[in-house]
Amino acid sequence: MGPAEVPPEFRGRVSDDGSQALLSRMELASVPEWLRALTTLSTLDLSDNELTSVPEWLWNQAALTSLNLGHNQLASVPGSVANLTALTELHLYGNWLESVPESLGNLTTLTHLELQENRLSSLPESLGNLTALSTLRLFRNQLPSVPESLGT
Repeated sequence: MGPAEVPPEFRGRVSDDGSQALLSRMELASVPEWLRALTTLSTLDLSDNELTSVPEWLWNQAALTSLNLGHNQLASVPGSVANLTALTELHLYGNWLESVPESLGNLTTLTHLELQENRLSSLPESLGNLTALSTLRLFRNQLPSVPESLGT
């Protein structure tokens, strides 16, 4: 599927080459299935929607380098987030997350991780593996402390 097969109401939000889909503020209750076929998708912005979950196939979009799921209603992120090995930016701010998976620490190419404005009460030690990280936002959570490993 190429960008020409993107539904008409989304065409102005998808780049001509299919590498970017900017679908913020569209009142989406689910991730559009047609995105699955955009195999060169590198930037996906689904922020400010009404998502309560993300389909498993999204965690297998190998070309993704930037994923924005901020300001939705996500209560969890699966361990399969670790499949997004090319990811440099992950935005999960403003959701209902109480935890993030240990496997998040496998995303060693991440430079930008936004977890602020959630319900996090702890973080996995594995986040210390994210040595390329230059931005980490954790404010407005319920964190009594952060893993010592983050110091690395």
